Amino acid sequence: MTRTRQQNIEHLKDILENDQGRFGNYQELPPLLFERIPELEQIGSYFRKATLPVDSPRYTWLREQLPDGLSSAIDIGANLGFFSLSLAAEYGIEATAYEQLGIYSEACEALADLAGLDDKVICRSGELIVDKLPEQLSVADLSIHLSVLHHAGEVFDVDTVKKMGGWRAYALETLHILGDKTSHLFFQTGNLLG
Repeated sequence: MTRTRQQNIEHLKDILENDQGRFGNYQELPPLLFERIPELEQIGSYFRKATLPVDSPRYTWLREQLPDGLSSAIDIGANLGFFSLSLAAEYGIEATAYEQLGIYSEACEALADLAGLDDKVICRSGELIVDKLPEQLSVADLSIHLSVLHHAGEVFDVDTVKKMGGWRAYALETLHILGDKTSHLFFQTGNLLG
């Protein structure tokens, strides 16, 4: 569905104001989007209330490590697309942002469109399943996989984790697949309890 700029702003505002997700306490938007989308100031309180902002420092680290010549990225667990949108805007990298929660994928898509990055950022929603990862993921230069894997076995792929003999075997298989799909991996497990 093609939306006008104002319709995209209203849709984004509706998504974010009604977001009851647990991720609102740390989600941020890249500062460059506020330059490209001045209307974000209307709904900026959502992004400024982050009590545990984590994307900015992780992105700073990534930029310091980023090798020359990268042209594509896959961003698994993209949330609102901080990394995909930043890499597209700053480096012209084509990014596919995978986000399980459809509401965040829609927000990422609206942000890409509003920022003029819809030709560089593709937002996909739905669950990525380890058994199907080789077919689901495109080949890319960089894979971003931050704070997702620790949810395996509890939030997604519950049966698969059991079938594979536990989280460690599942995690190693996932990382192996990502290694086959990409030449560079930016990875963080997240918080494991127990």
